[in-house]
Amino acid sequence: MRKFYISILVASSMLLNSSLLVSCAGGHHPKDKGERKEPALKDQEKPTQDVQGELTIRFKFFLERSGSMIAYDNVKTKGEFKAAIADLLNSVPTSDQDVNMLYIVNNGVYPYKATYKQFAMCKDIFKETRNLGDPRYTDFTCIFDSIMSRTGKNEISILVSDLIYSTSEMSKVRVEKILEEARYLTTTVFKGRNNMDVLLIKMIADYNGAYYVYNQPSVGQNYVGRRPYYFVIVANHNVMERIFKEDQYADFRNFHKLKGYENYYLFESIDAGNPHYSLLPADNHNKNTQFQITKGQDHDVHAIEKVKANHNGDVYLTVAVDLGLVFTSEEQKCDPETYTIKSKSNYEIDEIVPITKEMRKGTFDRYAKSATHLMVLHTTVSELKRVDNITIAMPNVLPEWIHESSSDNDTNLKSSKFASTTFALEYLCKGIYDAYYSSVDEPKYFELLINTK
Repeated sequence: MRKFYISILVASSMLLNSSLLVSCAGGHHPKDKGERKEPALKDQEKPTQDVQGELTIRFKFFLERSGSMIAYDNVKTKGEFKAAIADLLNSVPTSDQDVNMLYIVNNGVYPYKATYKQFAMCKDIFKETRNLGDPRYTDFTCIFDSIMSRTGKNEISILVSDLIYSTSEMSKVRVEKILEEARYLTTTVFKGRNNMDVLLIKMIADYNGAYYVYNQPSVGQNYVGRRPYYFVIVANHNVMERIFKEDQYADFRNFHKLKGYENYYLFESIDAGNPHYSLLPADNHNKNTQFQITKGQDHDVHAIEKVKANHNGDVYLTVAVDLGLVFTSEEQKCDPETYTIKSKSNYEIDEIVPITKEMRKGTFDRYAKSATHLMVLHTTVSELKRVDNITIAMPNVLPEWIHESSSDNDTNLKSSKFASTTFALEYLCKGIYDAYYSSVDEPKYFELLINTK
């Protein structure tokens, strides 16, 4: 069994030039100025090996400490924010939680002298760390640059933040300019980050305290209710792939079990390539459609011939596909509207079915041993063309939930959307998206090709 070590980095805000990309600006308590400045910690730890000689995986945890973040965890809240963080950390496969190191991050990295157990039991983590760091601004330019440069090939960094974009001078700037700055400055930060994936997870928790609107960043307004926040997980592409694939991370990647979980999206730095797929020659979902497998194929059937409709004049083709390394929600994977399909025969995706153990019988595993889903295609005999090239693609676009979670104006705390939206979130996400995918005409997770003749 592997051993894993966690470096828990409790991130505070970084005070830098107001022209930089910053989040959660503005107000903080006058007494909360972070007078104590300890020497910044240098990331000098070298990867260790477990008893099998494999590199250990370290988890680094950043908790933003800013004016607006403080209201997620204090004596007035229900503790949902803290509970979700504790559950996420408890899902990391390690038994050495009491010896983990904790740090406060703002203009540097400062040690927080407590064990993980003490951190978890702390009733007010923001009050406990008030003398470590300057909570006035969170500079994403510096924070994300620091996270990515510090995240090694065998490491995962986790940032907890409300991802609110703001600067010290926003009260004097048109909102349109602010939003565009959020987009292009984020693109600048993430451009050229080879092999680094970014996983964005939306959470929600109770909130009780001061909130700082975009055009009055130094004036706190009291708000009691629900507010979104986010886990931003950064890792080398190979490490992120392990998180979604390997059994020892099953609990960690089970994000939907966390209290307050809503959704997630992965910005991938590397095209994962096409998944394994194959037509199934004998499957109930074919509904008596007949065809022959083109010679020269054994386990992966991508070409068929002599397709004949069933007695009702319908044609059904069942494609088994491995979507295990397509990092989207199960809801997206099973929604036919998520995909595009092109063919002369006007095939449509009739349904997408997760594969169960009961389905794996007969010759199923010969063609679909690693498959996770069945994709059932349909057309009619009147549309059927003998020679056809069927192309099925899954476009990689920003999901609708990001748009629905974003606000261009956060000044109305009584708005029905305030409890579920984040100022400028969509523009921040577009900035990351452009950095990763602007060189591709039509970003997609994969494209499958089936030939008939």
